[in-house]
Amino acid sequence: MEQNGVLSPLLFFHGVSAFPSGWKREQNFARHGGLAPVNPILLHFSLLREKSGFLKATWRINHISKLHKSIFNINSNNMLLHIIPVVGTIGYLYYPTHLRLHPNILFYITLIHNAGLIAFSAWTFLSMTNILLANGVVFQSNYYFSNPEFDRVVFYFYLSKYYEYTDTFLIYLGGKKPIFLQKYHHVGTAILWHFAYYYKGDAIWIPTFYNSFVHTIMYSYYLGCLLKIQSFKAGKPYITGLQIFQLVSQFSTLYYYKPPVDTEFNYWIAIISNIFTLGLLFLFCQFYYTNYRVPKLREH
Repeated sequence: MEQNGVLSPLLFFHGVSAFPSGWKREQNFARHGGLAPVNPILLHFSLLREKSGFLKATWRINHISKLHKSIFNINSNNMLLHIIPVVGTIGYLYYPTHLRLHPNILFYITLIHNAGLIAFSAWTFLSMTNILLANGVVFQSNYYFSNPEFDRVVFYFYLSKYYEYTDTFLIYLGGKKPIFLQKYHHVGTAILWHFAYYYKGDAIWIPTFYNSFVHTIMYSYYLGCLLKIQSFKAGKPYITGLQIFQLVSQFSTLYYYKPPVDTEFNYWIAIISNIFTLGLLFLFCQFYYTNYRVPKLREH
């Protein structure tokens, strides 16, 4: 466990007890069957002796035991629930892309699809707005999730992330191929929304609020283009710009929900979500530049 005066990192995960007078490693390992008792919040240790004298280093690690417990104290029922995004992702990625629909049938299905998502997204946005007006904007762990109405709205919006796979399926049914940005977006969003909802990370209100608003505008744009309303086509760059703004706003979760405002585990979910968002932001900016900036530069 200790080599050349350096403590093995494995001790962090098996548990280490710090003693003011020294490690007493051999006695404690023998007493506890090879593992020292866990100090759940704070680990202190002094080490590193050299010929010229003593060098002391104190390492303080906060909340590691809490994070460890959150990850590994998961029962079988919880694990079964986490299969949902796995199954959804597999179904999405292995969709039979060779299937086709008659253009007229595809038109009406797409029409209903877009109209339905406009209505649902608008309902979600208005519901979130009412909740925020009634309860205020508060950055606190489990503040919004203690409200059953908030839980219900976010749950339905989470489920809609699986239904949004239909965006891609309709493209395949029309004989076209979706761009990588769309597939990256749908896969990552469903997975991350699953964990944010399941572990009740209150920070989820920020992307839910903005995303429902953007989707209301976006699917209205899709519907207008489908109905060949010319004025709608001019709004394409603004839709992409709105999506980019929404992604940037999500980085605020790292500031407002930093522990102890929310749990260590939920903060890690927020960190992973924002890493995914960073990739998505890059793809959207690349899309914006390629489709809107480059054509204008060529004109000049």
